[in-house]
Order: sequence, then structure tokens, then C-alpha cells
Amino acid sequence: GYVAHHEPDFFISPDPFFRGVEMVSGPDGSVFLVDWSDTGECHEHTGVHRTSGRIYKISYGEVRAPKALAKPMCLAGDGQLQQLWRRYQAGETTHDELRALLHNADEHVRVWAIRLLTDFWPLDTVVGLRKDVEYPDDPTTRAELVRMARDDASGLVHLTLASTLQRMPVEHRAELARELVKHESYANDRDLPSMVWYGLMPVGDAHPEQLAEIAQQCRLPTTMRWIARYLASRIDDHPAALNALLTSATQMPQSLQEGVLIGMGQAFRGWRKAPQPLAWDAFLESKAADALPAVVRELRSLFGDGRVLEEVRKIALDAKVDMKTRQRALATLIQARPDDLRSVCESLLGVKILNLTAAQGLSLYDDPAIGRQIARSFGKFQPTDRPAVLETLVSRPAFATALLDIIGSERGPIARKDVTAYHARQILGL
Repeated sequence: GYVAHHEPDFFISPDPFFRGVEMVSGPDGSVFLVDWSDTGECHEHTGVHRTSGRIYKISYGEVRAPKALAKPMCLAGDGQLQQLWRRYQAGETTHDELRALLHNADEHVRVWAIRLLTDFWPLDTVVGLRKDVEYPDDPTTRAELVRMARDDASGLVHLTLASTLQRMPVEHRAELARELVKHESYANDRDLPSMVWYGLMPVGDAHPEQLAEIAQQCRLPTTMRWIARYLASRIDDHPAALNALLTSATQMPQSLQEGVLIGMGQAFRGWRKAPQPLAWDAFLESKAADALPAVVRELRSLFGDGRVLEEVRKIALDAKVDMKTRQRALATLIQARPDDLRSVCESLLGVKILNLTAAQGLSLYDDPAIGRQIARSFGKFQPTDRPAVLETLVSRPAFATALLDIIGSERGPIARKDVTAYHARQILGL
């Protein structure tokens, strides 16, 4: 919730060999700065000054004499939170006591009661749920969290609950999220709508129909946009969920309808064609459809005759578009096989992340020159993509010949150790 701004530099060393390698804050608010004075540069290759260096202490205002401090300092004092933290650290608190604090008059105490009650619940990783973890079966605490999402007036409490979604069992997240998204006061909030979505992402993977149900209660345009984007991207596997969202959206305020439209537009970027939801025609009567004609026009084209290949080609080649969207657009081109597919794929062979898809497109052409291109570009592929590139190179005799030529060169990008027994058998089979 905080934004940092860079102030003018105030601490500049005249030493050309200054190397500030770490800063830490002290208990009195001062900053300690470690200077590894690297007179040799590159890890002191001369061997001089291996044990020397400098430590600076930077203080603001009057420098006070050091005094005894509690460790950690946050535990010092006799306030209610300090007492709670000390007792929790000592293992003296109980779940019943913490649940009672959920009704405390101080919002900070209520927030910390939530945090300590869920302290050991598994937390999602950046890429989703943790594997092989066990969620606690605590219906009493879950019911209290839902009550607070519905009845508590504190925005700090609601933001903490939104964060707690990522610690809850997936099958119970919807009931908490449903209460949080009802609060229209957070429609323009910077953090809470996104925090709710981060907790809902695994729900979409497991129960997409629950996202459509949550959307019926949602009054947060940002969260609505994420839900629509997710459900639209899964239209091939779960068409009913997107259709349910569009059906309920016809009765929503215009700002939420616009979130649905924008989310769908983002989801389908790079697609050439998609099945039209049953409720699409009814949704076109909404105010949002009149307010966003360009998005509607794109979606109608997508649901009708399909987006023209020229638009898809522009997306695939546009460096300003995010990589996933470009990757989908390139895959669409490969599927359609336009006349200029080879030149498009060749132009993207040096672009990391996209180059694997480009190589797959080029593998459609039985041309020794393409095999040499892919082999020479081997070092530009992500390390995790290189096994797939090698499989492409052993898929045709012309490509395999290019692979063997590259391996035989002194400065080639493909090392002998990269070729496995599996690849060797494939080449012999050719």
C-alpha cells in the first residue's frame, strides 16, 4: 500500500573503488552501509585488501547515544498488541482467545487476530497452490472471517481478509470472496480488488462456475475484469461459466459491464476465432456495448467470421504486446498457415519465449536452410526450451544433418553433451 519516490542523492563517495554491497536499518532508525572497497575490481584478482572494507552509519538529525533495546523492538511496551505478540510468541494464546479478539474495538487488534489465527495455514506461491499441503479444518474461524467480511466496517480488516484468501482451502474461498466483492466502496481501490482476485485464481482452475456465481455479487470493476478475462480464456472447456457471467451482467451497472467487455477483449487477443456465448446477443443491448464500440466490434468479428489474419499477424509481431498474447497469436498463425508464415517465424526466431513457437512453425517446412537457421539460433532459446528444439532438429533428415554439422564445428552453440542417446537413436532411425 506504499509508494516510494527517489529523493536526491545525499551520500556520495569520492572513492572510485567504492562498492556499496549492502544496507541494513538499525534498531534506532540509522542505516548501516557496507563498502567493499574493491581496488582490484572483479573479486580482487590481485589478492590485495581481502579483509579490509568500511562500514558507515548514516543517521538522521541528532545522533543519540545508544541504549538498551528490546529484541525485537516491536515487543517493547505494554500496549494491547505488544502483550498479544509476546504471549503468542511464548505459545500462551489459544484459538478461542484470538477469535474473541476478532470483536475487539481496535481494528489493528482485529487484524492481528486474523493474522495469528491463520499464521500456519498454507500460503499460495506465486504460481498457485502449494502441492502436498494440508489445510486446517477450522469451520469456526472460517465462519468468523465471513462474518467480518460482511459486517466489519474497517477497510484494513477487509484488505487483510482479502490477503487471507490465499491461505484458505480452495473449496471455501468463494464464500469469503462473495462477501468482500459486495462492498462497492472499494470499486476504485488500488489494492483490494486485485488481492481478492489473487485468492480466486485457484478457484477458477478448480471450480470455474463459482467465479460466475461470485461475479453476480461483484461490485468491483477490476475484479470483474479479471473474472471475465479468466472465464473467456477457458471458453472452449467451460462455455457455461462465461455464458452465466454474461447473463447476469445484463442487469449490472455500466461500469461492471465494461469490466466484463474489457476482460473478454483481453482474453481473446491473439485468437482468430472463438465460439459465441449464448447470452452474447442479449448482452449487446447493454449500455457498455454502446460505450465500447471498438471492443464490441472486435468480439463480434471473433465470434462471426473470425478475426482477419492481418490483425493476428500485427499482434504476433508487436513488441509492445505482452508475450503470452503474442505467443497465442503466433500459434493461431501457424494453425492457419498463411503464405507468409515462414517469414514471420524466421523474424521471431531470435525473440526469447516466442522463438520456440516460431521453431515449431518452421518445422512445417522441409528445407535444409531452416534446419541450419534453428541450429545456429540454439543459444538464443531458453534453457528449458532447448530439449524441445533438439526434438525438432531430429524430426527430419534435413534438420538432423544441420544439427550434426553444428555439433562438428568448434564454436557451434550446441555441445555434444546436449545430444542424448534418444536423439542419437532418432537420427539413426532417419
